[in-house]
Amino acid sequence: MPPSTRRQVLTAGAAGLAALAGCTGPDLSLPETPTGEWRHRAHDARNAGAAEVRVPDRVEPAWDAGDIHTAAPVLADGTVYTVDDSVTALDGKTGSVQWQADLSDDARHAPALTADGLVVATNDQRLRSFALSDGSEHWTVQLPGRPADALSAAGGEVVVPCDEGGTVAYATADGTEQWRNGFRAAEQPAVGDDSVYLTGFTAGGDGVALVALSQADGTERWRRPLDDLPSTPTFTPESVLVRDGDVLFALDPADGTEQWQTRVGGRILNAPPAVADGTVYTPGDGVVALSLADGTEQWRADGSVTVDTGVAVGRDAVVTVFTDVPGVVALDRTDGSVRWRHQIDGFDVAVTTPPAIADGAVFYTSNESLGLVALGDLGGE
Repeated sequence: MPPSTRRQVLTAGAAGLAALAGCTGPDLSLPETPTGEWRHRAHDARNAGAAEVRVPDRVEPAWDAGDIHTAAPVLADGTVYTVDDSVTALDGKTGSVQWQADLSDDARHAPALTADGLVVATNDQRLRSFALSDGSEHWTVQLPGRPADALSAAGGEVVVPCDEGGTVAYATADGTEQWRNGFRAAEQPAVGDDSVYLTGFTAGGDGVALVALSQADGTERWRRPLDDLPSTPTFTPESVLVRDGDVLFALDPADGTEQWQTRVGGRILNAPPAVADGTVYTPGDGVVALSLADGTEQWRADGSVTVDTGVAVGRDAVVTVFTDVPGVVALDRTDGSVRWRHQIDGFDVAVTTPPAIADGAVFYTSNESLGLVALGDLGGE
């Protein structure tokens, strides 16, 4: 029988302990340990996609390690965590394996890095928490369905969108169920100001909506119909941002009334808009920067953006993935001009996870990498 999982394929091709870690081993080190945090797929539970970190002025690949395929990495305190059919903790500077724990099935969506541990949902309908120090298991619970998308954790709770059984919140300390709502969310929740914002399918599956739930007990606060497929929302205290087709809407977080709408182009579903310092950065026809206050366009960078990768905003640069010349690109935050481009060579190249950023480092995965790739300024020409 052929190998059935990505890690088994790697093991068959490169036997030994390094292959069990999802890689042939680190090649180079980053100049310094990358600092900063990226605890969710889009940085935080709000899906803001922005961190006060320095994106490198130029990049080269440093290391390629970990067990990862489609679930975005998370990081904090100099350690990067990857998930696939195992959980791997990597030294952020060198890529060396600190610990690894097997999973009962694939984790296809990004975990949540919490104060209580790393929370991972697997395709066999299990939710598990692991100690950050050594990978020992804190707790495991059975989910009502398969996880539909990435996890969001805030206020001691982790919210899990399930393809059956609705949306469920669990305590990050011990896994006890806090509440359950029957709304079938299809994308990662956005959590902020005691509310949970979800897009998904209405009862019977014949409609799509954005709903706001109470984070305290899961009761519905308001609902807004959408015309297109569900897309990942972003919360800010001023607005909830959500795409409906090629239009980006800003809604009042209190009641869902429309504040503004702007046609940004494209049809990006699984990449939430990023927000930093009053500016919205969103994939569309290229990458578009808008005013959070009124949706006016500030700049637009041409390029083909994939549906799942999105943007990561640092102090001075916006990191995204372009597919016309496949690779990771850093754009200047002020005008969208290209600061650097890391091209990925190979046949039918695809970046498979959104970029995550830390001080002095950018992390991504592609179908040409064995694991997670760390980019940094290595001092080369």
